[in-house]
Amino acid sequence: MPTAGGGSHELIDCCLAMTSGNLDLFKMALGLEDPWKVTRTDFNPDGGRLDLYLDFPRGARFSCPVDGCGQKACPVHDAEDKQWRHLDFFQHE
Repeated sequence: MPTAGGGSHELIDCCLAMTSGNLDLFKMALGLEDPWKVTRTDFNPDGGRLDLYLDFPRGARFSCPVDGCGQKACPVHDAEDKQWRHLDFFQHE
């Protein structure tokens, strides 16, 4: 088990081990609600980059972005992979 004195990259790698509990932790930290889920994480210590992969189950329904739609939740008609830059994750307490 790495220690804090053993190098921060090793400690972060240890903390990012792929477990469903860690994926749920990222979901909570990002404020995601069902049906969103974090499916995978990739950490590159040399590049200083943490990639989180999000998905939702087939057939999931979401709040409609159209004012006055009247439906509680609407189906997804299409989806495409996208990426965006979030605040640096490990600067948070």
